[in-house]
Amino acid sequence: MKNVSALKTTHPKPRIRSARTERLGYILFDNQTTTVPCRVREFGPEGATLTMDGWMGVPGSFSLFVDPERSRYSCTVISQRGNSAKVSFAA
Repeated sequence: MKNVSALKTTHPKPRIRSARTERLGYILFDNQTTTVPCRVREFGPEGATLTMDGWMGVPGSFSLFVDPERSRYSCTVISQRGNSAKVSFAA
């Protein structure tokens, strides 16, 4: 017979999730004179994934305006593939 008290129960670690909802955003660059609409996905405290329709590139750093919060973030591109870019938010 096994010693039941010696068995460990494991609890799964809680996962920190980013917001799964898509938000509307605007990429602002060239001294805020150029605006590119985008979809903001995987939005979290440290960054997000942006998808642009028909836009093949974004500058290495820019401002991101997110609706409906009306918040602005300074972003740096971490990686880019096709019309999507992963960005980190500056502190």
